[in-house]
Amino acid sequence: MPSPNVVDLSEYQTKAVNGKMDIDFANLKANGIQAVILRLGHGTTRDNGVEHFIGQAQRAGLVIHGYHFYEAGINNQVEWSIQNAKELGFAANAYYFLDMEGKISGKWPEIFRAFYRNWKMAGWNVGLYASLSKYSQFDLNEFKTNEVYKWVAAWDAEHAPEIADVWQYNCLTGLGKYSLKLDKDVDITGKLIQKIEAPGKLETDPDGQYKIKAGAFVGFDYSTTDIIGGKMLVSSPNGVDKIPKLGPDGSFFFNREDAHRMLPYLKDFITQQIQAARLLTWDNIKGKPDLVLRSDLSGYAKLDTVDAVKATAESALSSAEKAQSTANANSKKFGDYVTTDKWQEYNTALESAIASQMDGCTKKTENALAIAKSAKTTIDVSDEMTVKKPSEYSEGFFHELKQVAAMIPDRSGLDKSAQAGSIAVLSTMSYGNYARQTLKVLDSQRPMTFIRNGSGDTWYPWETVTTTITVD
Repeated sequence: MPSPNVVDLSEYQTKAVNGKMDIDFANLKANGIQAVILRLGHGTTRDNGVEHFIGQAQRAGLVIHGYHFYEAGINNQVEWSIQNAKELGFAANAYYFLDMEGKISGKWPEIFRAFYRNWKMAGWNVGLYASLSKYSQFDLNEFKTNEVYKWVAAWDAEHAPEIADVWQYNCLTGLGKYSLKLDKDVDITGKLIQKIEAPGKLETDPDGQYKIKAGAFVGFDYSTTDIIGGKMLVSSPNGVDKIPKLGPDGSFFFNREDAHRMLPYLKDFITQQIQAARLLTWDNIKGKPDLVLRSDLSGYAKLDTVDAVKATAESALSSAEKAQSTANANSKKFGDYVTTDKWQEYNTALESAIASQMDGCTKKTENALAIAKSAKTTIDVSDEMTVKKPSEYSEGFFHELKQVAAMIPDRSGLDKSAQAGSIAVLSTMSYGNYARQTLKVLDSQRPMTFIRNGSGDTWYPWETVTTTITVD
C-alpha cells in the first residue's frame, strides 16, 4: 500500500464527528500529508466550508491547491470558476484542476481546453482529474506542451499508472484521526508538495519603457507581467522584467513599437487588400445565404412593371371607350362600314386580353413575394464549442449556434450587463483571406453584440456593440 502525501477534500468532509469538525489538518500533516487539493466549487456554486478549509490548511503549514467540479448543462462555468477562485484568494502559481467524471455530453478535450487556457492566463498552473480510462480521449502531447498536470484516479491498480503525475489510489479508509472515507493521493512528480512561489508583479504594461541593461536576454521563462500565465518565450531588457512574446497557447504578443516597426513592411500589402476589397461585388461572393436572388425572380413581374402594365391597360380601355363612342356615332353616317355589334365584339376581345395580362402579372408578383418571404437562413447547431480560424471558413456567409464562453472565455472585465448570456448566434462573412464575425447573445436581457475581424489564422480582439437607449 503506497503512502499518501496529498489528500483532496470537499464539503463532504465538513460533517461533524462527536460535535467537532472532523478534519484535523495538523494531524494530517503528522501522518505524512504535505499538500491538500480543495474543491473550490461545482457548477456555479461555491463549496460549503471551503473558506474554513483554506484557513485551517494554511495554519497547519500545508501547500494548498484547488479543483473545480464540472457540472454538465450549467453555463458560464469558466468565468465563474475564475471569479470564485479570485474571491477565495486562491494563490497564483497554485495548481487548479478540473474534475471531469460521470456523464458529460460533448467533447471532453474541448470542454477542458476552455478551462485550462483561461486558468493559465489568470496565473494558475493547471491540471485535469479523471479516471484512467477517460484519459484515452485526450491528447497527452497537448498536455506536455501546455504543462497540464495529470491527476489520475485508479483505485484498483496495484501501481501508479505510467501517465500519472499524481495518483488517487484509495477513498475507502481514513487517515490518522480521520476515521471516515478520505481520498488519498500520491504526488509522483512532486510539484504539488513544493512551496508555491508567488510570481513577481514588477510591471503590468508590455509597452513599458524598459532600458536595456546588462543581463538582458530572450528565452523561455515565466512572465513578470499580468498579461498571461505559464512558461513562454519572453524578452528581458534588464534580466529582471520578463515581457511575453509567445504564449503557451500559441498567441503572439506585440506592443505599439512593434506595430510601428512592422508598418513599412505591411503598408503595400494592406493597400493592395483595401483596393481588392473595393472590387467586391455580390456576384464574387461564393456560398451566399439562402435568400431570393435577382436570378431567382426571372420570369416574374416587378411591382413597378405591374403598375406600368396597369396604367397602359387603363389607357387602352379609355381609348377603346372613346373609339366605341366615335364608332357608334359614325355607324349612323357610314352604314355597313362599321356596325355597332362588330365594334362590341372587338371591344369585348380587348377587355378580355387586358384582364388576362393583368391577372398573369398579378400571379407572377404574388409568386415572387411568396418566394422572398419563405427564404430562410439556416443556422448550424452541430458544434457549439469549436472556435474556427478565419482561414477555416470558405468564402461566403455562415451562421452557427455557439456557447459564448467558447468564443469569449473571459468577460469579467466588461460591464455586468455584458457578462450575461451563454448562447449566441455567430455570423461569419468571409472573402479572400479576410473574415468578419458578429456574435449576438440570445439569452441576455440586454441585446449584446460582439464583432471582430480576422485574417489567415488570426482573430483580432472582440469589440462590443450594444444599444444605449431603451424604449418604454
